[in-house]
Amino acid sequence: MIPRIFEGETAIICAGGASLKSFDFDLLRDRRVIAINRAHEYLPYADVLWWTDARYWRRAYMTLQAHAAPYKATGNIEYHRHELPPGVTQYLFTGPDGFDEHPEHLRHGWNSAYAATHLAVHLGAKKIVLLGVDLTHDGTRAGRNFHSGYDTLPIPAETMERWKASFSTLAPILAAKDVEVINGSPNSALTIWPRCTPADALSA
Repeated sequence: MIPRIFEGETAIICAGGASLKSFDFDLLRDRRVIAINRAHEYLPYADVLWWTDARYWRRAYMTLQAHAAPYKATGNIEYHRHELPPGVTQYLFTGPDGFDEHPEHLRHGWNSAYAATHLAVHLGAKKIVLLGVDLTHDGTRAGRNFHSGYDTLPIPAETMERWKASFSTLAPILAAKDVEVINGSPNSALTIWPRCTPADALSA
């Protein structure tokens, strides 16, 4: 049974963008939060942990397992199913774009923030606040995240364009479902939803 733990509520999706470098994460205490990848290190009270690829699980499985979040989830494509411990839900990725109505399936949009947004709807959210979904950086490893990063190469511009294009297929579907989305990164390159400061997004 897939839980509807956010039924009718606002879900805050916390990604890793550099716009959160000076953010006070205590502002998310007592909120309904999905922490993506390393954001879980800053959000001990997150409700949901999400990571998309197996590389991150191999890097952080000890802290992911130790985290108190009641729901932990990742995605897979059918021929890449991973052996994970009890308590980790694996959703089936059924493509990059749009929305899959099956409660155990997700579209991935080529990035974790897209998959987490899709997941929030499956979990019942009627409003979604995106934090740290910048889709832009200064071209350095350190410049793309609010934390110290992942020791990987800078993300090419064409990759971020592909991410934005995927989000554009999701936006009208969520609008038709009366799911409101606010982007709490005022300088985000993702412009399909209203942008504002994190503080304004949380008070909206």
